[in-house]
Amino acid sequence: MHKPSFLSILLSFALICAVASCSGTEAPLDAETRQTIDSLSGVGMRNVKAELDSMCVLERERGLPRLVDSFRVLRTREIERQLKTIPK
Repeated sequence: MHKPSFLSILLSFALICAVASCSGTEAPLDAETRQTIDSLSGVGMRNVKAELDSMCVLERERGLPRLVDSFRVLRTREIERQLKTIPK
């Protein structure tokens, strides 16, 4: 069974909050509520940044060898084509 990632949970939460905020309350937020929101969003942003950074590292580790191999194959083909043009 697929386990949802932290990023998908965070995005779902953000979507629910956005939809819920459409109703609009007339009362302004107090300082404690604003502080709590700031703290939670800061923690969430740090977590998302850490997850995205690790995803970038994984993609680089997986993608770089594949890219190098494709360059090697292209260069080998180019050399083989050039060798065929050399008179014997």
